[in-house]
Amino acid sequence: MDRKKMKITRIHPAIFIVYFLILIIFAFLFNNPYYVITYGILILTLIALQGSISEIKSTTKVFLPVILFITLLNTIFTHVGDTHIYIFGSYYVTFEALVYGVIMAVTFFLVTLTFIAYNTYVSYQDMLYVFSKKYPNLSMIIIMSLRFVPLIQKRSNELLELSKLKNRNEDLKFTEKTSELIQNLGLVVSWSLEEAMQSASSMKSRGYNITKRTSYLRYDFNKIDVLLTVLILVTATISVYGLYNGVGSIMIYPKFTFTFSQTPFNIYYFAYVVLLLPFIIIEIWERILWHS
Repeated sequence: MDRKKMKITRIHPAIFIVYFLILIIFAFLFNNPYYVITYGILILTLIALQGSISEIKSTTKVFLPVILFITLLNTIFTHVGDTHIYIFGSYYVTFEALVYGVIMAVTFFLVTLTFIAYNTYVSYQDMLYVFSKKYPNLSMIIIMSLRFVPLIQKRSNELLELSKLKNRNEDLKFTEKTSELIQNLGLVVSWSLEEAMQSASSMKSRGYNITKRTSYLRYDFNKIDVLLTVLILVTATISVYGLYNGVGSIMIYPKFTFTFSQTPFNIYYFAYVVLLLPFIIIEIWERILWHS
């Protein structure tokens, strides 16, 4: 049975859109390792509760080489930072560049996981319901942009499975594997862009945006929507205020001085955690109701 048809709590799609947009922005703004680890644990928990563990596994397989590639690329070509690590002779890399590369790569991975959680809750019909009446062109751009990430993931998995069937990766050297990975990424991006263009052409040929659009969906704001709106706004505001005061972000350049002995436990971190919890709590609550 479709999970969306089994949902007890009916939440307005606009709440999901605003919430996950805030999460994506916060994933880039809050680079403190404590915040990054907390974000990762809770978003993985949410996806697991949604029943998408297989997507976590496939995404991790695809992103592990990407994370290593981004980290390696930033470390090799960025020599900003005071902590020098000499590799051979006078050639060195900086510890700050290594840390920045790791954090950026992990951030992109967490954003991809966030899209997985988002796509479970919000369908394309829901997106059109929210935006298409007043902003039909904008809604199509947003939908196709959001669809682009999971589409790349799907195509990457298909190419990965194809490589396994052909046993091409077993006897390849590291440089050959890296070269093939880059070629596959380019192929996946061009493939996904081509499909996006075909979708746009199809929508245009069917007369999208010629007349006023109606929807068979019907959503009304109820108590749970109001409660979630207040909770999201309050916790997000507190978190941003903490960020303004230097809580939740760290300075990587010119010298990385963060240590895990610097505990993050304060009202700003607590607000950040609460911001990540509401849909986890709803998922757990619905499981309890279904099995009671």
